[in-house]
Amino acid sequence: MHKIKLAILTPDYYPNFYAGIGVHVYSLVESLLKNHDIDITVFVVRCETLINNSPRIYEAPKGVKVYEFSGSEKPLNDSLNYFTYKWTKNNIIAIEYLSTILSEMDFDLIHCHDIFSIWAMDLLRRKLNIPVVSTIHARFAGENEIGDALRGFLCRTSDTCIAVSNNLANELKDRYKIEDVKVVYNGITKSKIFGPVKKENYITYCGRMAKTKGIDTLLKAFSLLIQNDKYKDLKLILIGDGDCRNDYEKLVQSLHINKNVIFQGRVSNSIARNIISKSLVHIVPSTYEAFATVIEEAMIEQTCVIVSKVGGAAELIENGVNGILFEPNNIKELEQQMRYVLDNKSIREQLEKQALKRAMKFEWSSIANQIFEIYHDVLHKY
Repeated sequence: MHKIKLAILTPDYYPNFYAGIGVHVYSLVESLLKNHDIDITVFVVRCETLINNSPRIYEAPKGVKVYEFSGSEKPLNDSLNYFTYKWTKNNIIAIEYLSTILSEMDFDLIHCHDIFSIWAMDLLRRKLNIPVVSTIHARFAGENEIGDALRGFLCRTSDTCIAVSNNLANELKDRYKIEDVKVVYNGITKSKIFGPVKKENYITYCGRMAKTKGIDTLLKAFSLLIQNDKYKDLKLILIGDGDCRNDYEKLVQSLHINKNVIFQGRVSNSIARNIISKSLVHIVPSTYEAFATVIEEAMIEQTCVIVSKVGGAAELIENGVNGILFEPNNIKELEQQMRYVLDNKSIREQLEKQALKRAMKFEWSSIANQIFEIYHDVLHKY
């Protein structure tokens, strides 16, 4: 077979990561290039900010052409400055540009990562008459919402649909009445740190600041924990940003824990992982999570994880063996589990060792090989 020419569509990408999808896609691209004969072009249609009319074009990594539709154009009406409006409008701008350069494009296959660039994907699919592989990273939109309808359209339009966990695959099959959904877990890049590092007196959260992330539960549980003099100097570092940050800053003030909580903001993936590696415990308190890459990242950095029992978490975490699970929204249980692992250093270190073993099974070279085989199968059938 000739060298595959692949177009990847994603809502974020190197160097400006917004969430887990961008990290996932960049790592996938690196691993595909390293192990396979493939030509890749990446189209980035930002979802978190309004974009300019023409893309920034660069290479990342070397040899991969990236069209990044980004910028900071302000909406005419501030009331329209919300998440769905932004990425919907961005797709229209991207389509207008892409339609002018269609004659220059020569792709065999599209890999679309979730719904945030769906109209740009559909333009390329129809005009170039090529197959589509989609990866669904979550299904957080409620039924009869626009995100739900578009995710259903993407699943049914795709020649092959990939879910990042068995739990999510079952959700997609049930909701959108599709029979065949491939399951390929998120990959993980090895730690750059050899061996465990000295832990510091803090715990961490890393991710978007959105309602489904359960940060309010974490803050309330943490406020209970530090009432004990033993933990009065313990810090909580919140890595990331998002629409709900102001709400959480107000909650911190109302709980009177502002001296113990650090809003780190958005940082590079390497800095985030370095902070997590020194953390006593990493918390993922989501009320919905298909499969959080940050769980794997904490595990491979040999940091003990406490994760809410939702989505694909139970497929990754064996409770009491390589991490701790708790019921979502259960403030008291989360506080008790944090206290348990903080009070028992030997148990915490054993959880860290087992977590590392588990995480190594998801190294990117293996995950990328699975996805490359899917590309071959789709092109063979097509």
